[in-house]
Amino acid sequence: KIICIQAICANSKKTFGGLKMKRQGFIINYLITFASSILVISALGYLLGDMVKDMSTLFSLGKLGLSYRVIMQIAILSFLIAIYTHILFESNFLNEQLFLHKVIAMFFISGLTTAVFIAVFGWFPITSMKGWIGFILSFLICFIVATAGMLYKYKKEEQRYNACLKEMQKEKPYE
Repeated sequence: KIICIQAICANSKKTFGGLKMKRQGFIINYLITFASSILVISALGYLLGDMVKDMSTLFSLGKLGLSYRVIMQIAILSFLIAIYTHILFESNFLNEQLFLHKVIAMFFISGLTTAVFIAVFGWFPITSMKGWIGFILSFLICFIVATAGMLYKYKKEEQRYNACLKEMQKEKPYE
């Protein structure tokens, strides 16, 4: 009983996809990733910025805020994470993979990319154990929150697709 839900919904003039929607979804995902990253890093900077400003380019301005250079670095990192999210969760590239496998891949890819940014841009000394512990803890918290949000979004989409499928089956029953 495998039915292409998008085709069914497209026939009923209730589309939940399409190129325009995917483009908007990517841009919105990028903006959410960027904004939430800025908010979390700003909060950490407000709390810890003056204590670590001499050893971290991320918090070089202390409690005063983030430098334009750091904001651009976060923008680039957010863009890369949005690309990973699109490839793993939004595109048809890995449709056959389980959601859990995609989440695990996303965790490692985004964590590795962020670690590279930490090392390249000197966000904190790579030999700092406190820096890595702080990064791992904040990364885990943010990743769990983002995954929960994504799971909620997919459950809502699934409900919409199922409602659309039921409506189409009423109009034109399938066996």
